[in-house]
Amino acid sequence: MNGLQSWDDDIRYQALYTVEDVIINEDDNKWLKKINKKLIDNIEKDKRYNRIYRERLINRIRERMGKKKTIICQKEKKLYQRLLLGGKFILQRCVFELYYPVNNDRYEMILELLEKNRTNMMEEQFFIFGSYVESIYGNSEINRYQQWLENNGSEKNKALILYLRAVWEVAKDEYDLFNETALKYARESLECDKDIPAVYHIIGRLTSPDTSEYEKIKKDLKKHVVYISLQEIEEMPLNKLYSYDTFLKMDILKKIIKPKNFSLILLEEVSDNFWNWEL
Repeated sequence: MNGLQSWDDDIRYQALYTVEDVIINEDDNKWLKKINKKLIDNIEKDKRYNRIYRERLINRIRERMGKKKTIICQKEKKLYQRLLLGGKFILQRCVFELYYPVNNDRYEMILELLEKNRTNMMEEQFFIFGSYVESIYGNSEINRYQQWLENNGSEKNKALILYLRAVWEVAKDEYDLFNETALKYARESLECDKDIPAVYHIIGRLTSPDTSEYEKIKKDLKKHVVYISLQEIEEMPLNKLYSYDTFLKMDILKKIIKPKNFSLILLEEVSDNFWNWEL
């Protein structure tokens, strides 16, 4: 608890990421209120990436206490109020809803927003975003967004569409560590484009560490990953941060966040954990 107020980044971040376990297992409202106050009082010390994480923890506490979720940081609140106006901002709002879990059942909400505002988006962007959301967060037996992409998608996005198919195949059976169908689509994607780091991630996840292909994938990945620092996220305008382009880079093209002092969220960079990299 004291670590949440520390001026030392390492201590504060470790406290921040440890307190989530306390929230999950704590039923005493008095104790939850104390944690909530510590999180709010110190929120301005953190850069955007971790302020957002603080808000997620605060909203988790509010939810456990039967309160409505809220946006605390004023810049994000102003942006969200503007995004609620809809129109040309609708895809940006969907990205915001994805990253900023203010509302419950956001998966259903996002797909509903997409459907209602389809005419305000570029068609292929609509289906790419929909396919990803359906695969990662959905529970439908059929991904009709992905079906559309495979029947109508452009040649320019062929590698991306094949990657999304691999993601969908993994999502259908996430416990199949040697999913041959997913691996097939991921390899086809890599043949089309070498510059999508997420493709290397999924092939690494589905390939035995004892093979020469696995070692080659690890080596090739290093040539294509682009690292982005927490400071870059801090300085990025909100309109750009919550945009379709940034969604592609951070979720699909897999730029990796690389903070200076914080090791706990660098697990994806540790070569020993390559086997465990998630989508």
